[in-house]
Amino acid sequence: MKKALLLFVVITILSGCAADTSTDPVTPKLTVDMVKGNYSTTAFNLTENGILTDILAEGSYINLNLLVDGTTSGPFFIPKTITGDSLDIDLSLEGTIAIVNDSVALQHNADTFIRDIKWAFQDNQLTGKDVKSSDNIFVQLQK
Repeated sequence: MKKALLLFVVITILSGCAADTSTDPVTPKLTVDMVKGNYSTTAFNLTENGILTDILAEGSYINLNLLVDGTTSGPFFIPKTITGDSLDIDLSLEGTIAIVNDSVALQHNADTFIRDIKWAFQDNQLTGKDVKSSDNIFVQLQK
């Protein structure tokens, strides 16, 4: 009887120490190494006073290079037909990348909305949305 009870206790303890065989996926913590790569614009939309404009179709683009050393480069371009100015917006995205609370944060000298957005990374895409009152910008970049 004592042997059976001891065997039961040992089996119970060992079963609690068994490896976790669940199939629940574990989402890894986001790192610069995970997001590094060259990104091209797949969506670039501006909603202004309730009117949606596909500014990618109008010639705007963002080509973003994220390097594992934490640096960034690439052009940011918006034609004058979108801005209404006499000149195109053609800026450098040379700067740095950081991971903040599982979001991608970009810093560069150029004054763009890009550095104001918390970028989400999923399925080799960066997505960001800048919302100000009734206006907003949505951008999707694909690796």
